[in-house]
Amino acid sequence: MENHLDIDDGEHDYFTFEVAWEVANKVGGIYTVIRSKAQAAVDALGNKYCLIGLYNDLQCKTEVEMMEPEDPCMKGAVQALRDSGVEVVLFNIGSIYQKLGHFKNEFWSRTHIGIPDPDTESNDAVVLGFSVAQFIGEFDVDKVKIVLPNGLNVVKYTALHEFQNLHARSKEKIGNFVLGHFHGHLDFDLDKTLFFFTAGRYEFFNKGADMFIESLARLNHLLKANKSEMTVVAFLIFPAKTNNFNVESLKGQAVTKQLRCEE
Repeated sequence: MENHLDIDDGEHDYFTFEVAWEVANKVGGIYTVIRSKAQAAVDALGNKYCLIGLYNDLQCKTEVEMMEPEDPCMKGAVQALRDSGVEVVLFNIGSIYQKLGHFKNEFWSRTHIGIPDPDTESNDAVVLGFSVAQFIGEFDVDKVKIVLPNGLNVVKYTALHEFQNLHARSKEKIGNFVLGHFHGHLDFDLDKTLFFFTAGRYEFFNKGADMFIESLARLNHLLKANKSEMTVVAFLIFPAKTNNFNVESLKGQAVTKQLRCEE
């Protein structure tokens, strides 16, 4: 598949495929990555930009508009997959799951990596991967010349001071939050405070939350042993069920906000 870095040359005779589990399927952060840059990709590449992912019935109803492809190449590829029993462009992997054993056997013969039968996430990934490979294989593909890593659509600052000013404002907000949260319990110097963050899906071991907490405990021991004046505030940001607001924290925020207003 021919590709170019110069994407402003009018009509394109090549496709750009982006494959991810979280295309129109919100699970974690990759969904945000894809969604943040989707419009820019469409503006640059038009209908030659193709997102490929998993068909999730509940999320697709609000995320995508069902439609037939207009490009002849895309039509041919879609029809070929339909003829073989696969539903696209978001793949309903259940429609081809009966071939899981064949896919895993081929995966083993190529990589010598085995996948346990109870590992449903890996099994799903194998089915989706082979479906995508078959779909792209229906195009006249010679080779892929460019592979791009994930990237967020973020604002590029024209001057270093703009980024520095944003950093200072954001750090001030974090500092104000921390002072309010610990008001009446702990007192420390923000100028001698470090902020650490970890975030992700609420998977304690898979996302390394256990290692993060263990490393904080060891760091805390070293800080105490060396009588350091530094304070470390760690944020663990995971979506999880909540029962109510932290009333004590809200009270602390209100008090510290009033104190700032009186200064």
